[in-house]
Amino acid sequence: MVLLEGDRMVTRVLVRWCSWLVILLMPACLSCTRLERVALPQYNADNLVGREIRVTTIDGRVLEFEVEAVTDDALVGRRERVRFDEIAQVERREVSVLGTAGAVAGVVAVAAAVGFVVFLVRWLGLLSGT
Repeated sequence: MVLLEGDRMVTRVLVRWCSWLVILLMPACLSCTRLERVALPQYNADNLVGREIRVTTIDGRVLEFEVEAVTDDALVGRRERVRFDEIAQVERREVSVLGTAGAVAGVVAVAAAVGFVVFLVRWLGLLSGT
């Protein structure tokens, strides 16, 4: 199939817009998380393995790490080991579905509005002969 010059231009424009859309959507999808408080881990810590958590200790330290293992008396991360009797609160990071959907919808709406304005400006320029 032979592409005409106009087809190449359309293809380039579509690739450019899709690239910008992906660049804009990636941070929106990655950043929409929230911390959800969980029950103290002594009772059911196995569901925390592989999850990113934030632990507040009794003495006020705040530690964030991914749980790699749970022992009889502690949560273990790559560089952290927190004993259950030192923990005041545990929160795990969860993806906010509504927040992510809102961010994605907002980015798509802005991209569509900008694309429409660019289209109108070019179309009006073609109509006026410039």
